[in-house]
Amino acid sequence: ATISIHQKDEDDLSLFCPYVSLATRGICLLCMIGVNAVMISSFLDGMNESGSVVGTSLSTAANFSCSAIYGILFFGEIVPISWYFGAALIASGMWLLSSVTLVDSKKM
Repeated sequence: ATISIHQKDEDDLSLFCPYVSLATRGICLLCMIGVNAVMISSFLDGMNESGSVVGTSLSTAANFSCSAIYGILFFGEIVPISWYFGAALIASGMWLLSSVTLVDSKKM
């Protein structure tokens, strides 16, 4: 039995591919952990600055809105007009919550 040069190259690549796949998955895992750490840090900073109710509400509204926009842009989802009306209500609620100024009870 003779082995061609091309078959030997393919065998070498098939041994190499699992390591590339594993390394890629590891890099993606580290990136996911890093992005989540930044997100949690920003969330906690926002809660310290504006209170837990405002911080949680803004975070939830932003996550909902960004998820829907990504679905439209990347997956071609079709959303009804009522969704845009709801998104406008969410945006106005986010604006109202972000414009609230907190009163420090210790100063009173």
